[in-house]
Formats: sequence, C-alpha cells, structure tokens
Amino acid sequence: MVNALTYSDRLRLALSERKMSPSALAAALGISAAAVSKVMLGSSKTLSVENHIRASRVLGISPEWLVEGDGEMEPDTAPIPAQSVANAEEAELVQIYRSLGEAQQAAMLAMARGLKSAKR
Repeated sequence: MVNALTYSDRLRLALSERKMSPSALAAALGISAAAVSKVMLGSSKTLSVENHIRASRVLGISPEWLVEGDGEMEPDTAPIPAQSVANAEEAELVQIYRSLGEAQQAAMLAMARGLKSAKR
C-alpha cells in the first residue's frame, strides 16, 4: 500500500504529536521559522538532509518514516522535548546517551565530567 501522506503531512503530524510548534522546531534546528513553514505549506518539498536528520532527532521520530512514510513514526527511543534542550546538538547528545548501555553511559558521564573540569 502506498503512503498517501506527504513529507509536510508527516512533519505536521509529528509536531502535533509532540505538541511542538513549527517555530520551536525551527529554533531547535537553528533555522528560520519561515524555512519550516515553507515545508509545512508544501512550497518546499523537504528540509535539507542535515536539518531532516536533526528534526527527526529533536522530534524523536524515525528519519525513514519522515522522508518516505516507511515503518513506524516512533523509533525505539523516547523523544526529547524541545523545551528541555538548547539546540539540536544537545538533543543528539541526549539521544546518544539514552541509546547506550549502563557501562557506556557511566563512561560517557565520566568523560564529560573530565572535560568540564579540564575547562576550568
């Protein structure tokens, strides 16, 4: 069966599910609200590849689902609310941390603490 939803339909659905505004997504991606609006209105087919991946991470959705409608919208990991992260890189860091095993999380945290103390 062919998925009848367009990229903009899927983006709109994901934003609605996450209770996130297009302008909040734009802020998380570091792009203009107009760029996201163009995609949502269909005047631009998709986000750039980089922003597509970042949007998928910020929204906690499958990039494959967003681009093609394939599979499930939600991957195995929980989304990160946009209000709780400063930018897409921070959201990515949290997603990576969540995907690691307990020992790897402890190692990542120890490394981050080491970087923080070296900064002083």
